[in-house]
Formats: sequence, structure tokens, C-alpha cells
Amino acid sequence: MPPCPPIVAAANYLTLPRSSDTWLLKPLLPVGGSMLLYGDPKVGKSYAALQLALTLTGDGPEHWLGFPTAQTGRVVYVQLDTPRSLWAERLEALKRAGHPVESDRFYLADRETLETWPFDILNESHFHLLRQAVSAINPIAVIIDTLKESNSAEENSNTEMTKAINRLI
Repeated sequence: MPPCPPIVAAANYLTLPRSSDTWLLKPLLPVGGSMLLYGDPKVGKSYAALQLALTLTGDGPEHWLGFPTAQTGRVVYVQLDTPRSLWAERLEALKRAGHPVESDRFYLADRETLETWPFDILNESHFHLLRQAVSAINPIAVIIDTLKESNSAEENSNTEMTKAINRLI
């Protein structure tokens, strides 16, 4: 098949090759898309992200906040904000409550497993470390908790944060 030209007549656009898998969560999170959870400190963003991860593995609920799961698979959760001891306590509490935290499709990384602190996605060696580790798992989603701990960019600089987010993508 010849390469696709960069600009296509509207009449031919719908004939272009495309994936049949459009959504992870319909119509909230597209395959290959990005999503940012934000809110005040200590309101439950990490728990919401954990529930999202477990839903996307297919071993948890079929919906996340009312949005149906359209595709399931492996999920990587990179926890950079909370010490392992506290994070493990949270996971154990979720496990006792019946959540499938030990799913064979749910993977975790933290400051200690990455052996890189502070982690900085803008650092070339940190970028390659994370990319190689994630590529080996081939997940449908990667959750980074938290954005502010994943990079050294000035968070009020649109230019710097765009670079950090692009590296994470």
C-alpha cells in the first residue's frame, strides 16, 4: 500500500486506515489519549486513579465513574509521590475490601523500584529507564502519580510543562 499523503481530499478521508479500537473508557479516554486528574490535596485523586487502573485491567468494575470500559489490558501505575510504606498500606486496604490489586495485569513502580530519585522524565537516562520498563510490559495505559513529581519543569511555565508532558506521552 502506498504511503498516505499528508493532506487528503474529504471524499477519501474515511477510507484511510485506522484502528477499530477507539476508546479505553467511552467517551472519556481514547486509545492513545491522555487524561489529567486534578483537584485539591487529599481529596482522593490517587484512589480514583487506582480505581481507574483496576477498571482498565478488566479485573475490576466494568465502569469508572459511570464511564464504561471499552478495552482492557495491562496497566502500569507509577507512584512517585507517596512513600512505599504508605502506598502498600493503601493497596492492602483495597485488597481487604475486595479490589483486585493482585491482578496479573496490574503493574506498579515507585521511587525505590525505579532506583532513581528524584525522578525526572526530562533527564535522558530517566526517560529511557521508564520507556524501556513500560515497553517490556506493553500496557494499554500508564498512570503517573503525580505529574509534579515526574519532572523538574517549572509548573507555571507552559513551555517547560509541555516538554515534560510530551516526554511522558
